[in-house]
Amino acid sequence: MGTKHGLSLRGIAESNIRLLLRPNPGDGFIVGLDETGENLVVVCWIIGVDPKTRNRVFGYESGRIFTDVADSSKPVDQSLLYNVMHEFVGLDFTSGVVMVCVVGNGDQTDKVIADCSKHSFFEIMNSCTYKPDLTNTLRITAVSSWFEGEPYRQMSILRKSVWSDKCNRNLYEINDVGKGFGYCLTTFSGGGFGTQPPFGGEPYLLPLEGGINDIAEEYWEMLDSENKVALAVKFIPRDPDDVISFRIKNKLPKI
Repeated sequence: MGTKHGLSLRGIAESNIRLLLRPNPGDGFIVGLDETGENLVVVCWIIGVDPKTRNRVFGYESGRIFTDVADSSKPVDQSLLYNVMHEFVGLDFTSGVVMVCVVGNGDQTDKVIADCSKHSFFEIMNSCTYKPDLTNTLRITAVSSWFEGEPYRQMSILRKSVWSDKCNRNLYEINDVGKGFGYCLTTFSGGGFGTQPPFGGEPYLLPLEGGINDIAEEYWEMLDSENKVALAVKFIPRDPDDVISFRIKNKLPKI
């Protein structure tokens, strides 16, 4: 495994858990490759810091994972209900039909699904913006697929400019990632719940060790026990005829 500044990539990924992920109270996701190299891995989670944001669960239906109301008798912000992960069929000129998975923290995931036949991911992201709420929440999005039999992913961060209300767009194309690794994006960067600044960096490396259950358990346990709401993991196999598997963990049951 390669090294950087005397650290192995595994060491860097593991240190990022302690330095970047654990103190981070924001929503986020990881896109990468499992240790066998035969499955794309997508991990996504949401955090709640008040009754409305905590009154949610992840639901599943026909390939899509979405945020839903946990208890309909309690208040919830409708803007917090959206598709978190969704697969769609793409075309690869070499291998034919491939499954593509989009993951994000808002309704931009639906825009990717709706417009992917006419526009590229980057073109779609250029038509989207950050969420203009009290904190001008970042929009983070990624697509993962097998392209010509190799793992391929694109990632996007949409953030408010520090100078005006304009949107700054950071777009990333990741053509290679090692087995058992993934790249992470989050909406906030530490600082304590309620005072956290927006995430200001680039996608960072994290480990993806073991099978789908191992990854789901590991990252669920890493999230803050008081404020974590839900987590989902998907494995998308290289062979399009194989079954896509998923796991969901909810702090609250659907009532």
